[in-house]
Amino acid sequence: MKILRRAIGIPQSSGWAYHEDMVELDPEFLALLCCPVSRKPLVQKGDWLVSTDPETRLRYPIRDEIPVLLREESEELDLESWSLVIEQSSSPSESS
Repeated sequence: MKILRRAIGIPQSSGWAYHEDMVELDPEFLALLCCPVSRKPLVQKGDWLVSTDPETRLRYPIRDEIPVLLREESEELDLESWSLVIEQSSSPSESS
């Protein structure tokens, strides 16, 4: 199974880290990961993995193609930003 693959054609979104070498995690690999705090599934937004838990709203960085799932490395999103990410991740128009 190819764990990581290069993303092609992902639009730049304001407020999120983005660069040409951004990595998109393989969906099968992403399905194995969960938020270490809430144990909820994660969705990828740019160079971040975002917890689907509305209580914590944490995001974790992806550095050098490796998800950093440590509480001390996470950032809490405000409700509006978190809701937008979750809404976009469940939209069928989002494709990779």
